[in-house]
Amino acid sequence: MSVQDDALLLYQSHSMGLDLAYRRLRGIKVSRVRMNVIWADAVADGQRELKKKPRRVRYDWARYDRAIRDARQRGVKVHLSLAGPAPAWATPAKTSERGHFKPNVRKFRKFVKAFARRYRGKVDRYSIWNEPNWRGWLGPPQKAPLLYRKLYRAGYKAIRRKSPRSRVLLGELAPYGQRRRAMAPLKFLRKMTCLDGRYRKKRRLSKRRCRGKLRADGVAHHPYDFDKPPWKKRPGRDNVTIANLGRLNKALAKLKRRRVLVPRRARKMPVHLTEYGYFRSGPRRISERKRARWTVKAYKIAKRTPHVKSMLYYVFAPPPNGVFDLSLVDVDGDKTRTWRKLRRWTRNNRVKRPERWRA
Repeated sequence: MSVQDDALLLYQSHSMGLDLAYRRLRGIKVSRVRMNVIWADAVADGQRELKKKPRRVRYDWARYDRAIRDARQRGVKVHLSLAGPAPAWATPAKTSERGHFKPNVRKFRKFVKAFARRYRGKVDRYSIWNEPNWRGWLGPPQKAPLLYRKLYRAGYKAIRRKSPRSRVLLGELAPYGQRRRAMAPLKFLRKMTCLDGRYRKKRRLSKRRCRGKLRADGVAHHPYDFDKPPWKKRPGRDNVTIANLGRLNKALAKLKRRRVLVPRRARKMPVHLTEYGYFRSGPRRISERKRARWTVKAYKIAKRTPHVKSMLYYVFAPPPNGVFDLSLVDVDGDKTRTWRKLRRWTRNNRVKRPERWRA
């Protein structure tokens, strides 16, 4: 069982204390937390908006050191997603507000290298970027698949050299295509590996832009479907929500047969579901009774789906800005019906417990 809540666990912008937060996490057997390391935010404040790259890039290590130490002291493992937007000096837009636009691959590699070197032996899982098939995270959209290929290869090599025992995940893909906003995940994977709609190689592109195969320790995916129950499939052959995870497995098997994306250690490509949840408030809110039932059903589907190795709930506590509230507990730690149903499910199933607290 995994959870992500950067506001609570990384930035500590909640009134809830960490001890209470981790007690609630332990109650549903959370053994891993995921944190997004935003490239522009990781750079020291005085360097973020510089137009020219500084001679020596300085990072604000304090918050990451603290968050990783807090988790490890409580027996919880850490997964870092190294993502954009980029600082101003690493994008042709020359502002971090548009840092998703054509981030510099060489400079990104150095950013990844710095984090992999510092947290070697402390962080055992990384992923490269976040939702690269969503235009707000990587652009321009028509060039995002091949640009992400370059970013992933650069990040993968940096981590393998500086932290060889860590595992590296590809993807962190958004679940479905939306006109002018997102590319469907399976279409994105094909374009990233220079395959056509039938998973055949595009020879010209393969020779120029897709030389060599990609390796990964797994593919990370966000199988949200906010307004539908987890057993109802969303139309579109290239969309992958919790209801049709088998579609992703079939696509990854085809990519492996074409030798364009292969698992580094396993026979079949592992799948990690690294964001999931239903809204507790806002325009897409559903009733708490329905939310609890749908959430547990989604975990049951993931557990019985071949090659799915983990599933993460996003987020844990209500966000301070009130946006994207899928929370499991209140700000003061009070438990929701969904938290209680998840606790019952984790107790009745073989969900790995966190290690013994060392704090």
